Amino acid sequence: MFTTDPDHRKAFTAALRQLADFIDASPAVPVPYYGTTIFVLAAPAEHGGVEQVQALADLFQVPLVIDPESLDRFAARRQFGPVTYEAVTHTAYSMAVHRALHSYDGCVTPDD
Repeated sequence: MFTTDPDHRKAFTAALRQLADFIDASPAVPVPYYGTTIFVLAAPAEHGGVEQVQALADLFQVPLVIDPESLDRFAARRQFGPVTYEAVTHTAYSMAVHRALHSYDGCVTPDD
């Protein structure tokens, strides 16, 4: 979920500036070679998430991107150099499948 609360926004952008200043002042600190993505999760698709992501796509002045294979992931993304800001929503079904696929995470380990 996301928020447009002014206090939360101010704290978030201040933290981004602190991070940028820290990286600038610390040349030994590595940065991602291929960039990074900030994900903003909307409500589930069936509960207004698609409308939320569409509204952000309109603000970003970009198209709403629908996963062409599954039709269960909706996104709006805007690039800022190597940093991407992406709003996304999934259907409840796709999230249930994701949770089921990862339910065994950590339970099975490969042999040495």
